[in-house]
Amino acid sequence: MGKVINGIVIDDDLFQEYHKFQKGEGFDQKKIRQLLHYYKKSIVSNIKQYEDNDVELPVNLKSQMTYSGLRRQSLEELAENCTLYKIILSSTKDTFPYVNIMDDKQRLENNYSASFDMAEPRELAIKHLTAICLHAKKITLYDKYISSKDRNIDLIKRILPQKNLEITYNDIDDEHIELMTQHCSQWIFIKNPQMANRHDRYLIVDEKLEIILTSGFDHLNDTSRDFTYIIRNIEKSRF
Repeated sequence: MGKVINGIVIDDDLFQEYHKFQKGEGFDQKKIRQLLHYYKKSIVSNIKQYEDNDVELPVNLKSQMTYSGLRRQSLEELAENCTLYKIILSSTKDTFPYVNIMDDKQRLENNYSASFDMAEPRELAIKHLTAICLHAKKITLYDKYISSKDRNIDLIKRILPQKNLEITYNDIDDEHIELMTQHCSQWIFIKNPQMANRHDRYLIVDEKLEIILTSGFDHLNDTSRDFTYIIRNIEKSRF
């Protein structure tokens, strides 16, 4: 096995469209839009894929591929042995390792995320979440440990905008709801006891963006542990 490359393999149909796009020829805009959405660093190909699709292969690139061992593998072998992500982006196939980028219900997504190790400051994350919430009309908070520390309430007061805002929640103590209402009288709190039995913690904005806080507001606020947040575009809230 040769060098593992930080990139993805694409099936022949997308390979052809990608090279039309590069050359400024007529191309399928939806396919290219989806391909660019899933794009990771580079497209990993080989001599065989260029030949099979009658795409011109520059001499210098062919020499590089030959030297790197990117010669005549199948796409499945190419993905498995030569890439970090082990997948093949496709416009039609959805059996692993193929990922159908045209399927709106595709489970594998390309989302924004940020990870912080222990002792790393979280100011970027706090500013980012504050910006996302700035124009929100409806917020859903799910974190059964929010009320475990007063500082988590202070953080929520910092992140959420002081304006008319509907906030749906489950596990927040009444005394903390009162503190937040005093902070902003325009905040309307709606308790939903049916929001339960989830491991991850969530901040959902206008039922359009779902922010998964892997270790909750507590570790967004505390650098003694690691913390990651993931931002997903959604059609509707899971709650």
